[in-house]
Formats: sequence, C-alpha cells, structure tokens
Amino acid sequence: MKEGNFVAKSKKLKFGKQNKATSLNITKIAIIVVLILVQVVFWVLLYGIARNYILYWKTFALIISASVILYIVNKQENPAYKLIWVMLVLVAPLVGGILYIALAGNRTRMKFIHDAQKNHLDTFIYMPDDSVRQQQIRKLSQS
Repeated sequence: MKEGNFVAKSKKLKFGKQNKATSLNITKIAIIVVLILVQVVFWVLLYGIARNYILYWKTFALIISASVILYIVNKQENPAYKLIWVMLVLVAPLVGGILYIALAGNRTRMKFIHDAQKNHLDTFIYMPDDSVRQQQIRKLSQS
C-alpha cells in the first residue's frame, strides 16, 4: 500500500512540474505576441508619419548616394572594388551609402595601420643589437 501512495505522489509531482513548464512557455509566448504587436503598431505609425515626408527622404537619399558615388569613383582603388560599391549604392541608395561610409572607411585606415606595423617591425633588422633600446621603442609604440 505504501508503494501505491508513493507512485501517486510522484505522478502528482511530475504533473505539477509540467504545469509550471507549460505556464512558463505560455507566458513566454504571450510576451512574444505582445512585443510583435507593439512592433506592428510602431511600423504602422512610422509609415503614417513618414509618408508625409517621402519627398524629403528621397532627396536625402539621392544626395547621400550621389556624394558617395562621386567619392568612390574619384578614389584611387581597385576598379572592381569600386564597381561593387557603386552598384550597391545605386540599388539601395540610403543603405548602400551608409554602409560604404561605415565599412569602407575602415578598410583604408586598417591598411594604413597594417603597413605602419609592418614597417615598424622591419626597422628592427637595421637597428644595433641593443635590447634595451628595442624594449624602449616597443614600450613607446604600445602607448
């Protein structure tokens, strides 16, 4: 008889844990649904506000894309690299222009930093074998 009570209690415990898990899942789903509804309302409101100013948005995108394209074309780089960026800016003017400003500027800066580090390491060959001076230079270059 004691074994039967134990089995019944263990079933109640398992059932209780399942209720907590399902209620937690339902809570998560409810939060997700509410957040999706908030996003839908936000985008509908944004569309309602932005459609009144569409002419200004188009002008802004045209100015940014034209200036970015002029900058890209006049830059001294690989023509294939320039062509890809020009096509991106023409297909998606505002997004392409912003991406070029954000990503391509780092490419030139990173190339300069890489070249400077390489030149810095190349100079150690020509220096006298004075480890104290080399350590001082390394400390100065790290700061």
